[in-house]
Amino acid sequence: MRAGGYIDWLFTGKTTMGMKVEAGRMTQDILGTGAAAQEGMAARQFIQALVPVAHNLTSKVLLVAGAGVSYTEDENIPNPSPQYTGVRPVYLLGAQYDPSEKTTMRAYTSFDGFDIVPSYGFSLTWRPRVTTAFTVSAYQNQNFSITTVDQFQVNRGFTAGVQQTIFSRFAVGVSGGWQQTENISISEDQPNGAETDYAFVSGSLRYAINSWA
Repeated sequence: MRAGGYIDWLFTGKTTMGMKVEAGRMTQDILGTGAAAQEGMAARQFIQALVPVAHNLTSKVLLVAGAGVSYTEDENIPNPSPQYTGVRPVYLLGAQYDPSEKTTMRAYTSFDGFDIVPSYGFSLTWRPRVTTAFTVSAYQNQNFSITTVDQFQVNRGFTAGVQQTIFSRFAVGVSGGWQQTENISISEDQPNGAETDYAFVSGSLRYAINSWA
């Protein structure tokens, strides 16, 4: 759970500057929902302030950057590692490039109060027709481990997929890729877990009940 507020103002005709304040609390509940599990449930809470700046370099290039500070505290984690808690810097860097009406490229890297490693992503989307989109992407993200207490699950990998709109409201998609999952301990009393590699494939169906133009 996380919540916050954001305010921005147009600094120049092409540049927007803002202030974002956010707080959150994430929990790890592997043992269940009973009273004993609630007492020992691991939690990670933070508050942070970030000053983002967005600049339209050209009509096809958008740049985003931000810097700030966070305070993070772990709860019910024995001997928490100090490198993942306390006062830490936060940042955001991103770019979007639209070389043509059919192609979009996006890239970003970020680090916020909840994170233990930077997150990043890159995607390339090509739309040969209005109804068809091909996408390739690479990423690194993270969350509490769903299998091991007091560990973070860091995922990194790549995907490729296609989405096809049929008629005007129905769309089908298929994608596949590879992912490596690493379990990193946030307690100095526990070693890191093993890495796991696997391939995956998924499909999707979407139907728009209504739309407003």
